[in-house]
This record gives sequence, structure tokens and C-alpha cells, in this order.
Amino acid sequence: MGFRDAIIPDLSSLNVPLKAPLLAQLLVGIVKNDQRGLYIREYTRLVDKAVFEYERARLAIEAQKAGTNQLQFLEFIDGFETCLNAIARLLRLRALLAKVSREEEANPQPVSDAIRNVRNRIEHMDADIAGAKAGKDWPVMLSISESGQAAIVGNRSVEFCEVSRCIRELHCYCVQVLSEGSGVPIPFERDM
Repeated sequence: MGFRDAIIPDLSSLNVPLKAPLLAQLLVGIVKNDQRGLYIREYTRLVDKAVFEYERARLAIEAQKAGTNQLQFLEFIDGFETCLNAIARLLRLRALLAKVSREEEANPQPVSDAIRNVRNRIEHMDADIAGAKAGKDWPVMLSISESGQAAIVGNRSVEFCEVSRCIRELHCYCVQVLSEGSGVPIPFERDM
């Protein structure tokens, strides 16, 4: 395991939770109860979830590197798997939002393929193990590459910098949608 060398970009400066500006817009009727409004609500919730779970995974690895708790690697797995699931759902919702908003879809496609591949390998690994389809040398649970730059499971991998870039893009789109609706810009990052 390359957790000691893990290079997981820090996203703690992103302005989350975005549920507060969303709630304000719901209360004053900017975000409606139509299909687009429902997508915006779910998208906002999932952006917050993706950022939270990514940071939870990153902090677990940092704690394990510091030697504070050897069980932190399991926390990393839990957080990162949940993050990847949230991203996969966000990518689908992004496409639906683009469709109902009549805008061109701006999907980070190359990243989403790698994320979907790792997410799908995680989801189907149990069946591969039971059916003896898993490769002999495959990691059967989420792990970190020897270089420390990617998450791996089975024969699939995704680089941490790609995941962080995808989250930033999805977060940026959410901030943009919420800012356009209110006419009041929402900061992309928190004041630190």
C-alpha cells in the first residue's frame, strides 16, 4: 500500500455546505418545485456529500500517515467509495440539468470514465470474487497505488488529482447555478 506516499489534493477550501444558499433560494422561490428545481436540490446535496466524503478520506490518510490510528485506512476506504458514488450520481444529474436547462452539457468526460470504472469495479468486486473472475494479483478492496497518486481496485485506477479536479468542476457548476438564480455571487472558496 502506498498510503505513506499518498498525494491527495486538499479541497478543504471549497465553499461547502452549499445547502444554506440553496435553502435561502427555496424559501424565497428562486429555486422552484419543478423538474429543474428538484435536480438542483439533489445536485447541491450531492456536491456537499462528495466534498465532505473526499475530505473525510483525505484526512483519514493524513491521520494514518501521522501514525495516530492504523484503522484510518478503513475510514479512507469508506469515505472515498462514498465520494465516488456521489460523483457518479452528480455526473448523471449534471447531464439531466443541462437537458432541462437547454444548455450544452459540460461533463468532465475523461475523468468521469475513470471514476465510473473504479466505482463500478468496487460495486461488482464481490461478484467477481464469488465467481472466481477477480485477477489473482488484483486488490479486492479499494487501495492506494504504490506511487500514492491513485486509488486502485481490481484492474482499475483513478488518480486523486483527477477526482479532485472533477469535484472542483462539479462544485463550480453548482455555485454557478445557485449564483445565477439569486443574482448574488456565491464564493467558490471559503475565506480562510
